[in-house]
Amino acid sequence: MKILTTMVLLLLPLITAAQKMSISEKMIEKTTGTNQIINDDLIVQSSVGIGENIINGYVFGYNTFVSQNKDIKWLFDDTSENDFPATDWGFETNFINQSYAYFEIKNITQNSTPLSINTTALDNTMVIKETTGFVGIGTDSPLVNLHLVEDQTPIIRLKQTDYGGWPFYEWEIRADAWGFVIRDKSSLKSPFVIRQNAPENTLVISDDGNIGIGTDQPSSKLEVNGSMMIRDSLILGSTTIKASADTSLSFKMNYHYMKLKKK
Repeated sequence: MKILTTMVLLLLPLITAAQKMSISEKMIEKTTGTNQIINDDLIVQSSVGIGENIINGYVFGYNTFVSQNKDIKWLFDDTSENDFPATDWGFETNFINQSYAYFEIKNITQNSTPLSINTTALDNTMVIKETTGFVGIGTDSPLVNLHLVEDQTPIIRLKQTDYGGWPFYEWEIRADAWGFVIRDKSSLKSPFVIRQNAPENTLVISDDGNIGIGTDQPSSKLEVNGSMMIRDSLILGSTTIKASADTSLSFKMNYHYMKLKKK
């Protein structure tokens, strides 16, 4: 091998650049087989292409790195030892066994996929603002910590699965021109609704648990600043006050009844 290398060096001034490249490739193939091992830093001052479909003369455009194949996987194989973090991570796109296109970040060690982006994901599906760290869903200009934008009725769904024996249940938080709603999705009921343009201090729960309606400083368990309509019964301790359809009031005190009727 040493004699062959010496002969090549002597002949180099007499051969073309293409011939030099061919000889160089053959020497690498002879000395290292199909793999090349570089035991020093590798600096590429242009673009890099990897994959069985990259061809000679590929036009990189403004791309610095191109990976071209039928299905693309990158593996970050961490070989750390002695209790240092050693989780392996990977990128995966459009794996041939799947029926849809996607981009995923995978935890190879845990066999999990913490991030998956489907090919049908809309523009600005998720944006993290560079100056504030605000997260936008459906907007590229988030104005608060989490900013959701939707053409019709933005919804947050909270879902408990039946995994581990817990009962399956779903709640939703909705907001639109109709109002703000907390909806029991499983029973199809809306126990809490705030209509648009509701007055200030319509409902206030103070730090001592008092509830104010129309006031932000309730002084008792329930304080109503304004009129109140009762369609059934009002229980005051042992006294029950019941409204009737004939505009009368019935009082029940210690099992005794008294009825007041408007003339």
